[in-house]
Amino acid sequence: MRYFIFSLQLFLCINFVHSQTSQNLYKILYDIKYLVDTNKSEVLNEQGVLFVEKNKSYFLTKTADQRDSIFHFNNRPIDYHANIKSKVLRVVKNHDNRSIFHYVQFLPGPMFNTTEEMDSLNWNILTDTMTIYNYKCQKASLEYRGNTWWAWFALDLPIADGPYKFCGLPGLIIKMENLKGNWSFDLSSISIEKNRFLNLSFLEKSKQVSYQELLKESDSWKYNRIERVEATGMIKYEPNERLNFIKLNLERIKKENNDIEVGLMHY
Repeated sequence: MRYFIFSLQLFLCINFVHSQTSQNLYKILYDIKYLVDTNKSEVLNEQGVLFVEKNKSYFLTKTADQRDSIFHFNNRPIDYHANIKSKVLRVVKNHDNRSIFHYVQFLPGPMFNTTEEMDSLNWNILTDTMTIYNYKCQKASLEYRGNTWWAWFALDLPIADGPYKFCGLPGLIIKMENLKGNWSFDLSSISIEKNRFLNLSFLEKSKQVSYQELLKESDSWKYNRIERVEATGMIKYEPNERLNFIKLNLERIKKENNDIEVGLMHY
């Protein structure tokens, strides 16, 4: 733990200004924990990474990175029946125009994106403080799409960013959790990726929709998953097989009920 704290302080003090004018990226890792089923105690562990370059950033989960590598870069088929419980989260933030771009893909199908303003995140900065990794952190609260969130940010880490869509506080978000206790993000490490560019070209092919349209698409995928797979022509189910998959899908919907944004699936 001491090594992490020392390297983090040295990294920020020496390299922050330099990295803003070079090809270097911040690579900020978060440990993510969440309940798959809010009626049970099973906790899923996931890793998220936040890349920060000048005034832009890209957050994604390890599952999203693996799926994108298979589907978008290697052109390999996806197993549509795989029991994937991990969340596929992809978010790009542009701090110049203060926009948040959210990318969601319901396979089989195209990738969609929605846009919202950073100023729509109505933070309430509180007076509570706590020391995390030897940094004095301040507490903030946020009501966002069905969840109340608590965030701890460090003023000494001058990056107004954090996991998922969360950003806009006067310091890097070190720790974040929702009031229900079924979602949490904890900073695990920060490093520099030298002379690296993010290849986000595959996101340019996404279809821009409103948030309400995205919710409708989520419901369509949730309840018509089998029909959508058959519509590709890649798979044709026998009657008994089809009924079995429909039953399994309905069971999955009941069990996997802990969306980071209520009503919006991320698979």
